[in-house]
Amino acid sequence: MAFILSGFADEYSADFNEQLEGFQLLGIKNIELRFIDGENVSVITDEKVDEIKEKLKSAKIGVSAIGSPIGKISIEDDFDTHLKVAEKVFKLARELNCKYIRVFSFYLNGKERKLCFKQVCKRLGELLALAEKFGVILCHENEEGLYGQSPEQCFELLQYFGGKLRCVFDMGNFLLGGYSPENAYELLKNYVEYFHVKDALKDGTIVPCGEGDAQIENIFCKYNEENPQKNVYVSLEPHLVDFVGLNALATHDLKKKVTFNDEKEAFTYAHKNLIKIIEKVNK
Repeated sequence: MAFILSGFADEYSADFNEQLEGFQLLGIKNIELRFIDGENVSVITDEKVDEIKEKLKSAKIGVSAIGSPIGKISIEDDFDTHLKVAEKVFKLARELNCKYIRVFSFYLNGKERKLCFKQVCKRLGELLALAEKFGVILCHENEEGLYGQSPEQCFELLQYFGGKLRCVFDMGNFLLGGYSPENAYELLKNYVEYFHVKDALKDGTIVPCGEGDAQIENIFCKYNEENPQKNVYVSLEPHLVDFVGLNALATHDLKKKVTFNDEKEAFTYAHKNLIKIIEKVNK
C-alpha cells in the first residue's frame, strides 16, 4: 500500500498562490481545501472556482478532499439553509474531481445526547442522499461537542449508515478529547477512509507530529498491515501556529509547546516529521 501525502495548505499560508507554491516546494501533490485566500470553501463564488481549477491544473496539484464545515452547526440551527451550503460544497467537489468531503455531526449545545440521535441521523441521511447525487463520499470527523465526539459515538453513527458514511480518522482529535487514539482506531478501522494528522500531549498541548502521544506511527503500522493493497490519503493538519480561519475551527484555545517564526516554518517542520514517520512505517 501507499500513504499519499496531502494537507491543509491554509496552515502554510492564507494566500492560495503561496499554498500551491509551498506544496510544490515540499513535493506534496495533493491538497485538502478549506480556506482559500482567507475564505472558507463553502462561500467562494463560481468565478473563484474557475480560478482555483486553473491554478491547481497549472501547479499539477490534485484535491484529495474538501475540508468542509458541513455539520458544524447546532442541532437547533436551520437545516434547509445548511443543505443549500452542502449542495454548493458538493458541486465544488465534483468540479474539482474530488470524491471525499469531510463533515461533522452537529453541536448538541447541552441537549441530552440520547434525545438527539434520531435528528442527527435524519440530517446526516439527507446529506448522504444529496452527496450520492453528486457522486461524493462523506467522511465524518470527531470533535468535542459534536454528537460524534467519542469513538463509541462515532461508531454508532457509522454503523447506523452501514458504511455509506465513512470516517476521516484524526488521532490527534481523539487524544485532545481525552480518548485513546489506538482504541479509537481499533473500533473504527473498518470505516476509515483517510487520515488527518496532528499530534498532542495528553495534557492537550499541541506538538509536531511524531513528538506527542497520538500514536501516529503505531496506528499507521496497523493500517499498513491490515490494508496491504490499499492506498490512503494522509492529510497534514498540524495546528502548530495560529492561522487565518483557526478561530472558526477551534472550540477552545490550543496550547502549543514549540514556537515557530511563521506558518511556513511550522508546516515545513511538521511535514518533515510526517515523512520520517511514513518512511519508518514502510520499512
